[in-house]
Amino acid sequence: MEDIRNLFPTEEMYNEFLLFQQMNDEERKNFANKNSIRFNSLSKEEQKKELADIKSGIEKTVEFTDEIILIEKLGHLPEYVSFSKIAKKYFGKTSGWLYHRLKGTLINGKPVKFTDEQKNKLADAFEELSKEFNKASAILRSVS
Repeated sequence: MEDIRNLFPTEEMYNEFLLFQQMNDEERKNFANKNSIRFNSLSKEEQKKELADIKSGIEKTVEFTDEIILIEKLGHLPEYVSFSKIAKKYFGKTSGWLYHRLKGTLINGKPVKFTDEQKNKLADAFEELSKEFNKASAILRSVS
C-alpha cells in the first residue's frame, strides 16, 4: 500500500491517526473527548481552517480509495492475463504505466488514475479478450 501520509493535510493529523490506530476503545473515547474540547476552544477562524483541512483529507481519501478499489474489483484477472501486453497493445505504454493506474500509485504526491477515455479503452480491451476466450472455449468444446 502506498504511503498514506499524503492523505493528511497536516503532519499533526497524520501523527494523530497513527496514534489512534493503536488505541483501544476507551482510549479512543478519551481522544474524541479531548479533541472535542480542543476544537471548541479554537476561534471561529481556527475552527473553519481545521474543518477545511478535514474536508480536504476526506476528499483525498475518497479519491485514493476509488482508485485502489479498481485493482481490487479486477479480482484475480491480473494473475491470469498479461497486463503488459494490454498496456502495449491498447495504450502503447508499459505494464508499469498500467499498474500504476490500477493501483493508484502516488507519483509526485498524487495518485495517478485513468481518464474516463482510458477506462473505456481498458473496458473495450477486456471485452475483446473475453470474446477471444469464449471463442477458444467453444473450439475446445467442439473438439471433444
